[in-house]
Amino acid sequence: KNDKKMTTSLEDLDASLLELDTLNIEQTAGNAIPLTNLKNNTNSLVIILSWLEYLIKKVGIEETRNSLRYYTETLRWITPEVYFDLDKYLRGMRDKKGVSADEMLTVRDHIVSLYFISKLNEKVLDEKLTRAVLQIIKQ
Repeated sequence: KNDKKMTTSLEDLDASLLELDTLNIEQTAGNAIPLTNLKNNTNSLVIILSWLEYLIKKVGIEETRNSLRYYTETLRWITPEVYFDLDKYLRGMRDKKGVSADEMLTVRDHIVSLYFISKLNEKVLDEKLTRAVLQIIKQ
């Protein structure tokens, strides 16, 4: 019975994510991007560390750094100042063992990043996107 529920929620998740294809992800994020500065408070710190931890667990520190660079230079989701600050945090973190060198972030992972960016920017994201992200993080 529980498996059925799990499958349904994953199907819902995929449905939500399909609706939010990469073209309208930024639109869904609205004014959550770009992130221009990191606030110096406990709440922000928890969000930053959760985000970096999520990425490191997925792809390791080096690829996390590359992804942050991609968010800065290509997507412009974060400013160079924010990249620099996040990189300082990264230097203090440990690589998760068992990540193979060819691991890459998926669209899902980028959506999760967008969610964390919006949290750091203290913006409220589209409810569907938030629900989808919370399910991804739980997996």
